Amino acid sequence: MEEVRNAESTVTAAVRDLAGGLAEHLTTTDDLRRYLADLEAHVQSLPSGSGRSSMPAPVKELVEHVRAQRQVIPLLEAYAAAKGAAESIDFADQMALAATLAELDPGVAAAERSRYSVVLLDEFQDTSEAQMRLLHAVFADPRGGITRPVTAVGDPHQSIYGWRGASATTLAAFPQRFTVPDAAWVSADAEAAARPTGDGVAVIPPVLPLSTSWRNDAAILTVANTTAAPLSAASPVPVQELRPSPVAGAGTVEAARTATAWEEADLVADWIADQWWDAGSARRTTGVTAAVLCRRRAQFAAVADALGARGIPVEVVGLGGLLTRPEVSDVVSLLRVVHDPSRGDALMRLLTGSFVRLGAADLDGLGAWSREMRSRRDAADVPPPDGQDGQDGHAGQDGHAGQDGDDGHGHPEGGGHLERDGGEGEDVEEEPSLVEAVDALPEIDWVGRQGQRLSPTAHRRLTRLAEAIATVRSAVGHPLPELVVLAERTLGLDVEVAASVDTLPETARLQLDAFADAAASFAYGADRPTLGGFLDWLDAARDEERGWTRPPRT
Repeated sequence: MEEVRNAESTVTAAVRDLAGGLAEHLTTTDDLRRYLADLEAHVQSLPSGSGRSSMPAPVKELVEHVRAQRQVIPLLEAYAAAKGAAESIDFADQMALAATLAELDPGVAAAERSRYSVVLLDEFQDTSEAQMRLLHAVFADPRGGITRPVTAVGDPHQSIYGWRGASATTLAAFPQRFTVPDAAWVSADAEAAARPTGDGVAVIPPVLPLSTSWRNDAAILTVANTTAAPLSAASPVPVQELRPSPVAGAGTVEAARTATAWEEADLVADWIADQWWDAGSARRTTGVTAAVLCRRRAQFAAVADALGARGIPVEVVGLGGLLTRPEVSDVVSLLRVVHDPSRGDALMRLLTGSFVRLGAADLDGLGAWSREMRSRRDAADVPPPDGQDGQDGHAGQDGHAGQDGDDGHGHPEGGGHLERDGGEGEDVEEEPSLVEAVDALPEIDWVGRQGQRLSPTAHRRLTRLAEAIATVRSAVGHPLPELVVLAERTLGLDVEVAASVDTLPETARLQLDAFADAAASFAYGADRPTLGGFLDWLDAARDEERGWTRPPRT
């Protein structure tokens, strides 16, 4: 692996993506190995050019990349072997196996074909090579019996699943793959081309444009056509400009430039509120709906908050966006603290959120008490309480008070973790834990070395938090969906969202219910539906800008 200089996480993601790409194109690691070897040999054989003694930098980078990919191939094979040993497949494997089975056994195709007389494939631009070969084998391969009429609808401009092996080029290949064996089937005025085959003449079916928009007014389509012009020029499939329907109006397109993301969110929310609320009634709605498309998931919170402040119910689509909602973040934080007591970053959200609402002085006091507890234990040489020494794999995330500023890893000020000196092999003193301090609060009249203290109000709230953590911790063995609902109710979030003046009663629980559904979906679909596995899945969903809507089979 000397040619692979990437981080372990990058290599892991590359192996997963490359394995999926091979499966989606029904290609093996041997095919990839031969292709990379031929590519490197071809590049090496090219002349360097006059006046050059070495490869140009871009060509050298290409060769290095090819060599690195060749060294990753054994990892691809080990990954496939591990999935086989676990009797697990992913989406790409499922498509590849189905396509291979349908192509090798005409009886399988014939059985499926007998269930349908006509086939309509929508969103065809989101299909992969494996999917197209599967569909062809099932519905259009003469070996499976009488073929079926197949119509595909798609728009190459809307191909958004390239990360999953999809390609808009399947639209261009469709007429060549799904030919019409009987020329008489095509009407005389249809634009079709005939070509000879082993069994006679096959007719390439016509491609009909669906360019009339029945949803939008003329001005909107003018902007859309202008924006999509570069895509149309580069498209492998001819795409006509959209044209308005006979009943379309002139329409209006508004544009604005704001100084901040919050101003932009307010502008969007004001516009939607004007359409949402009935001008003749203070709390009556017009019944219209709207969708807000954001450039990045980071914008979701600002837009959702602005809409909520105007009394407009909001549903954040996708798990990655759902995790940005405050009530969902609170539930996740409590679950993290229960699962891993070293996660002080999650605890800090609870301490500063609506459930505890500690101020700076009380946070300082809690941090001082945490350090004092550690000092007392060190002096007595007493080990920390069971469950308070952290979990494997989280040594870099234990959250503790007592340090100013952000630690550079996204932890809140004063609640991240104390940086520790000491190189490899050195004994490093264990840090004080905030969770431990919450579990064993000081007496009400306790005073720290520098005068820190916990106010009576803070003491009461921290006691309530300790009880909440203990309650959920005692139920960790329960089914995951029940645990999520318990965490929500223990924090009082069900009452809090219902009492909010910024949402309608019937929509107040939208985000919490969606998160509970995600937990239930994970519990149903995962092989090991544990709390730790669920939290890891949420981390993956958060890191992926696309977000996930249901758990993958692993």
